[in-house]
Amino acid sequence: MSEQKIIVLKEGTRVDKFEDGVKISRAICSSIVLIKDAGHNILVDPGARGYAGELLRGLEKHGFAPSDIDIVVNTHTHLDHTFNNFLFDKATIYTPAGLWPPEKDQVFIYGDITRATIPCVELINTPGHTSKHVSVVGESNGKTIVAAGDAVRESIIDEGVLPDKYENKQSYLESMKKIFEIADVIIPGHGKVIEGEHLTELKNKLDDMK
Repeated sequence: MSEQKIIVLKEGTRVDKFEDGVKISRAICSSIVLIKDAGHNILVDPGARGYAGELLRGLEKHGFAPSDIDIVVNTHTHLDHTFNNFLFDKATIYTPAGLWPPEKDQVFIYGDITRATIPCVELINTPGHTSKHVSVVGESNGKTIVAAGDAVRESIIDEGVLPDKYENKQSYLESMKKIFEIADVIIPGHGKVIEGEHLTELKNKLDDMK
């Protein structure tokens, strides 16, 4: 795995409330991460409906157009992470189930997408939030950086309680611990980047969760 420049184009956001037993999420969009490597430009989770303009402005700020992105990785298939895939018609799109090259006549379906060859970064299985979920591991400035999608949620660690809504609570806990074991920096799907003393503090809390 070669050295990359890893840029958070958008910090993931989400505000939830409940009305009459219905959960309503506002300002919901995943973190959007750009990974620039010699010869490849990778975008992790292009984000939600309504955020295309912000995404395009972020790319332009760093000298990129959608046609410059040759790989898109979706950590999982929820729409707040995948809606803007359509902007990148020159890219091969990697999802936990398989990959879709720009050519329209073939799709490669994998039981385990981590078996697929992807340049520059490593995909690791991090199920729990959904049964098929991957996180993206890169290296920048000597640090291991993990774009974790929804496999890491700081509020869950702070509260010490795993949500019943996730497909597999035990797998989710194991995936979070797996990420914290290898990462110097974690980019969660929603919320601020986790690093330094804050990462250590959360890891200590996570170690006590069962």
